[in-house]
Amino acid sequence: MAENLDGYDLDSSEHFFGPISEEDIKKCVTRGLIPKRIANALFKEPEQLLSCEWLQLNKQLPEDLRDAIKSRVQVLQECAEFFTSNRDKILCCLNEKENSIFRVSRDITDSKFPAHDSKLVSDVTDSKVWFPYLNLTDAEDKAVLILCQLLAEKSERFNQSSSIYYMGNAGKGKIIIKDVEMETAWLTITPHEFYRTYLGRSDYGSDNTKHLWETIISLSKKQFLVTISYKDNKKFSTIRQFSHLFNLRILNQDLSEEQVVELCDTHKVLEGRGCLLKFKFNPIFTNAIREKYTEYPENIHLRIAQTPSAGKNGKVPHSTHLMRDLLFREKQLKRYNIERNENTLIRDLSLEKEHKAGRRKRVQSRITQALKIFNELGLIEYWEKTTGAKGQVKYVILINKNFN
Repeated sequence: MAENLDGYDLDSSEHFFGPISEEDIKKCVTRGLIPKRIANALFKEPEQLLSCEWLQLNKQLPEDLRDAIKSRVQVLQECAEFFTSNRDKILCCLNEKENSIFRVSRDITDSKFPAHDSKLVSDVTDSKVWFPYLNLTDAEDKAVLILCQLLAEKSERFNQSSSIYYMGNAGKGKIIIKDVEMETAWLTITPHEFYRTYLGRSDYGSDNTKHLWETIISLSKKQFLVTISYKDNKKFSTIRQFSHLFNLRILNQDLSEEQVVELCDTHKVLEGRGCLLKFKFNPIFTNAIREKYTEYPENIHLRIAQTPSAGKNGKVPHSTHLMRDLLFREKQLKRYNIERNENTLIRDLSLEKEHKAGRRKRVQSRITQALKIFNELGLIEYWEKTTGAKGQVKYVILINKNFN
């Protein structure tokens, strides 16, 4: 095989990446890193087409055949140029660690904390959008994190300048209200992809899927009051509307007539190869995600469940998930030394109700368990419960800035 063709090094893909398989290339195609046309050329073109010498020795071939061969060589030249100019992004995709990173819009992270009634999530000229406190159950919170991870896996997430950055795999849309314009991501997945990511395994039973499906349905029905203010003739007006976190469409394909009747009569979801879930996300999932975001390791929910302090069944209270969000948000903002008064931490971890009910031992247990879990994970290097300058109880936490 020729080492060089018109300035492009085409020795082999091994020159750039080490041995790569067809599955590696397919993975890059799925992530939007490699166009399908280039991927097809990589695996379907015979090696001899790369050889200038071969072309020169076969000048006796019919002109139309020689032109066809040259056009195919041109495609491979384009492949080499593409691999050269996109080397870093492709390497990042092929060399992802088991626990690679995905982004969650900080609008979502911030809205989980009950410190305020609503969060300002968009500020465009004279128009502003407030999204309310997300009062989610433990299962719903976990489902939102899984959907964010799947959205990242199915999106272009390496090129921030791309118009489809974190926009999913099924197109994108926009919501425009007065001067406020926000993009919406679309994600298409199979039920199996959601179950497998949520549970961390492929061998699950109907009892698992029933619970998870009920969680998704519950989330899809929840509405949150969004406030939009805009300036009109030197005065402000507001629009308040209830909004879903996402709209869900369920597509069942290749059904028999009997299955169609069954589906219409029972409202059940017929899962299998022909079932797809299509999510249209609220803009809060992707609004300003290039600038305002919190990064999480993939499958962080599984790693939490595997810590000794999570117990044998791996079930942790909602306060632990809120501690997760608090710590990763502070790490993202490079605030590695945290000092929180006990009352503030109780509020942030949504433990005020139990605290007011006099269940103080339970509250302390929840806080201690969460701190131990993230210390065991390595996200917390050190923590202690101490007394502040005014005699108040406070917690000092040191975050490991190198945690991944």
